[in-house]
Amino acid sequence: MRERDTTVDVLRGLGIIAVVAGHAWSGTGWTPFSPYSFHMPLFFFLSGLFFREDKFEAPVAFVLRNARTLLLPTTIFFLVYALVCQVIRAAGFVKLWQPFSVSKVLFDQFGSASAYGFTSPYWFITCLFFVRVYFALVHTRANAPLARATRGHEAVLQMGWGLLYLAGAGCAIYFAKVMYLEGPVTYLKIGLLRIAFAAFFYYVGYLAAHWKVTRFLPNVLVLVVLYVIQQQLWATGKTLDFWMQIMKFEHPILPVVTSLTGIAFMYGVAGIISSNPASSRVLAFIGANALPIVFHQLFAFFLVNVALCGLGFIKPVDVNNSAFQWHTEHMWYVYVLAGIVVPIVFDRHLLKPLTLLFNKGWRRPAAKT
Repeated sequence: MRERDTTVDVLRGLGIIAVVAGHAWSGTGWTPFSPYSFHMPLFFFLSGLFFREDKFEAPVAFVLRNARTLLLPTTIFFLVYALVCQVIRAAGFVKLWQPFSVSKVLFDQFGSASAYGFTSPYWFITCLFFVRVYFALVHTRANAPLARATRGHEAVLQMGWGLLYLAGAGCAIYFAKVMYLEGPVTYLKIGLLRIAFAAFFYYVGYLAAHWKVTRFLPNVLVLVVLYVIQQQLWATGKTLDFWMQIMKFEHPILPVVTSLTGIAFMYGVAGIISSNPASSRVLAFIGANALPIVFHQLFAFFLVNVALCGLGFIKPVDVNNSAFQWHTEHMWYVYVLAGIVVPIVFDRHLLKPLTLLFNKGWRRPAAKT
């Protein structure tokens, strides 16, 4: 069993802060490391760190386990927020209303995931599910005979896989551009392209952990070099932002390059921070709660807006979408803080007690004989 790496926990914390910051429209403060230039590939990389290429999973058990931990929560919260949208309409937030649909509750998470506004980040969870299933059930079994045939040349085989997945990511970028230029744009295509793009970063995470290359990153000189590279890319390119959610890329190479440099830079920063117990404890705690933050950050933004409505700064009708922010240039940090704190409190003090109560209710005492 691999030893717990504090750096990974801190990196997860930094990554989820970047996600919330991106949704709070405060990405400009991170230039040249804009959240939308690396943050989603970072989480596939993080998941890949724990992949075992030589471990064979029982297919049905693996799918069911990951469906329970990933897809079941997304479906539950799709239902919850579908109902929330019906309730808040009566409070005057009419622009956030969408009609209730069983089909959207069950299936929209595999497409845009934005049927009910607050659920729009959920696309990442379903994409991660399919990437995990592919690597655990397909890659491992395809790799096994190749590993036997190339015994003693493990690095060559892994380089071959890496190049294959890099080619897949490049094709995803190319076909995404073609799709948006020529059409038709469909969420089935978008979903497949997302998986192909994400698979490369998942495998990079595996390689980084397997060959322990990340130990070189927490170095000031390395971080300076990475910063200069990213700064140069930002200065010469149109934009470093790309929207993995809908696979709409403006440049065929930048999404891969900026994601790799962004991941490396953030890993180095996390490594330095992890040497400070106080800072690492806070960020590791945030990272440990990354999933609730993904689920509820946009609803936390909404609660800030509800408070602003109560104080008379805005009206419910002004809140025209789930990511609405009042005076973002001055208030973005309030939304970011709420997007982190509220989901953690919500999860710990409401959802977990309810889950325990529900589980206790289903456990019936054994009949006496």
